[in-house]
Amino acid sequence: MNRQKKEGSTKIIVDCRGIRPNEFGGVDTFTDMIIRGLAVNYRNITIDVSAEDEELYRNRYKNLNIIITYDKILRDINKFRKKNIFFKIITSILNRIYLQFGRRLLVRRASHAKRYECDLVINPFHLHENQYPMKVVNVVHSILPHYTSEQISKIEKNVYSSSAVITCWPWPSDDLKRRFFQIEKKLFTIPITTESNFKHHRFTNFSKEFGEYIFFPSVISPRKNHIKLIDAYIYGISNNQFELPNLVFCGGGDIKIINDLKKKVEFHNLKEKIFFLGYVETTIITDLYKNCIATISPSLFEAGYVTLQEGYLFAKPALCAKTSPAISHAEFLNASPIFFDPNDEEDICNAILYFQKNRKKYEHLAVGSQEVVKNMGLNNLSDKLVSVIDFCLDGRRGY
Repeated sequence: MNRQKKEGSTKIIVDCRGIRPNEFGGVDTFTDMIIRGLAVNYRNITIDVSAEDEELYRNRYKNLNIIITYDKILRDINKFRKKNIFFKIITSILNRIYLQFGRRLLVRRASHAKRYECDLVINPFHLHENQYPMKVVNVVHSILPHYTSEQISKIEKNVYSSSAVITCWPWPSDDLKRRFFQIEKKLFTIPITTESNFKHHRFTNFSKEFGEYIFFPSVISPRKNHIKLIDAYIYGISNNQFELPNLVFCGGGDIKIINDLKKKVEFHNLKEKIFFLGYVETTIITDLYKNCIATISPSLFEAGYVTLQEGYLFAKPALCAKTSPAISHAEFLNASPIFFDPNDEEDICNAILYFQKNRKKYEHLAVGSQEVVKNMGLNNLSDKLVSVIDFCLDGRRGY
């Protein structure tokens, strides 16, 4: 069977239940890229989503088939969600109870999949249980240090029961090989690409009001380590290092943490130095990347440092926490970021000041990494996905 005919007839379901667009960080980004990469070569793609996320997915993927596993009951429950705070609380409780019960309805899921005559299911989040009765490709982003033994067992079960496993960076791939035996044959490393997110967006002048700034786009959570970056600015200003550039954060996250960080910035009179933008559209993020002087990622742990990569897409120098995954990622991108100790505010501050003094050098180095990142485009991703699917269906490994 030739490839064109085969890819036209192959039916794929991407199980996106619980992955809410724009609110799930890197998991959402990579899931989006997988779906767009599949769409390059495959016509019969169906996305299985939670009922409350239906509209978001329909807006994002206007030409793809969207199905809802627990549509009627959840939709009926959520009709009352906007009434008032009482109904909001009640519907949230009912939602949780129903989803907890509904996820165990394997028979319903099996008949659901059969109805769509699916050849393959892609599970883009490693903590989802495999609930389809046919071949499954599992995406494992990383095994985070704070994961419980129960969560690791769930990942292990998914890995061994899958027909293929995709990781998005070399470091998590090596980690899986260390943890689980004899999985090399079905393990595929497909680097995440976000170039298509920015390619068609027009630039704005939104970022001009921030002057010279370094940029950290990220969901705000303890692991992302925003607090130490703010502490670095507090340390620097208290030691008369007024040449520190401005700092711009964007991204949603834990409301309590965000409010605490804002209070800290205000208490130390840094509101004119550090800016919180919250969630912003891709057009604005494009502008923020284009006009920043560098990106920074103080995260304590990441499977892949997407901020680093996206910054290089715009030929922007990078400052990055010195962690094993970050070093591995930088080597993969042939990049030379300025590393710092993410637990030491003085070291973070000194890294920023060092960059200021050696800016031309790191701008030149960033241009070289830009070429590497550009080669990791959507076409490269789509070709690798074809290899994964060929392996699952025919046992042929293309790379």
